[in-house]
Amino acid sequence: FLHSFKLNGWKPGESFVVFYPLKSYFTGPFAAHETALRRLFGFTMVPFEEISKERVLTLLDTLKKRKATLLVIFPCVLQRVAEIMAAEGIPPFENLPCINVSGEFFLDCSKRFIQKMFPDSDIQSTYGAVEFGEIAHQHGLSAQDCKVFGDYAYVEQGPENSMLVTALQQRAFP
Repeated sequence: FLHSFKLNGWKPGESFVVFYPLKSYFTGPFAAHETALRRLFGFTMVPFEEISKERVLTLLDTLKKRKATLLVIFPCVLQRVAEIMAAEGIPPFENLPCINVSGEFFLDCSKRFIQKMFPDSDIQSTYGAVEFGEIAHQHGLSAQDCKVFGDYAYVEQGPENSMLVTALQQRAFP
């Protein structure tokens, strides 16, 4: 996803933080190699088992300590972080230029609320599939406007408003 992070505004060498569930399919292996990943990519994993006030404070503290320019997070998790911040009187988090979300869509009203808690952040969406990674990234202000990565996938309109996606660099799946 480094390509999408760059499109979001992150630059190689800058620190970024990933706030993902501890028991996802890849969080544990990434967390186990965090020291090497931090040296290579500026990567810090902040895993959680539940999203609590304490975990939110840990996330915000890590963003500050690492001087992160990018937060990678799922939309529903970002929504919950913003809700906890508002409910607990935690002030808006400033000076975080980029937030990259993926895995699900979120409503404009949710994004407006989240933007109040992260006022300096450009929140952009990346779209992909577990089978072959990222296939598109938000282009412009609308989450409906995406740039397909033509080197990785061919996307076409399918029947009944569906998408047909063909992986172009697939090695592990048929």
